[in-house]
Amino acid sequence: MYVGGVEGFISCLYFKIPPYIYGKEIENARIILYKYPVPVYEMYHSKCGAAYKCGVPIDDVHDDCCPASLSVCPLLEFFSKYSPCYSIPLSDSGKTVTCQIDERLCYTEIDISQIAKQWIQNTIDNRGLLVTGCCTGRIVSYASEKEPDWGLRPVMRLTYRDLSELSSVPCIVKVS
Repeated sequence: MYVGGVEGFISCLYFKIPPYIYGKEIENARIILYKYPVPVYEMYHSKCGAAYKCGVPIDDVHDDCCPASLSVCPLLEFFSKYSPCYSIPLSDSGKTVTCQIDERLCYTEIDISQIAKQWIQNTIDNRGLLVTGCCTGRIVSYASEKEPDWGLRPVMRLTYRDLSELSSVPCIVKVS
C-alpha cells in the first residue's frame, strides 16, 4: 500500500465496526499501519526519496523536503478494488486528521477518535477512510490487507466504555 510520492498515491481503508460497539462510548480509536520497505525504483524516482530508509531519518539527507506525514479523512462514498478505474471517492476533508511519520518506528499510528465517534453516533456513515501523503516528494509503503502475515495488516484499535454497565447500587445507611 503506497501513500504519497510524486505519483500522489492514495489508499482507501475500511474497518468493519462490530455491532456490539454501537451504543458504547468511544474513548480512543487508532489505526496502526505497519511499514514496508519501499522498492529501490520508487525511492530514487521520488523527489525526496522514501519517508524512511534503513533507520536513518530522511530529513538528514533532504533538508528541502517537507516532514513525512499522512492525512486521513472519512470517505463519503464507498470504494472497491476497481475504484482506480473510476474517480477517487468523495471524502470529508473538513474532518481530516494529520499525523507525522516517525522514521524510527516500524509503524505509523493515527488517532481517528473523532471520526470513529461520529461513526458510532451515526453522524456520518462508515464508508472507509482515505489515506494520503501530505508531501508529494515523499513516498511511504505500508502492508495492506493482502499481506500474508496477519500481524502486519492494517488494524483499528478501539477503546470504549460500556455505558449500560454503569448503574447505581441500592445503598441503605442507618444512623444510630
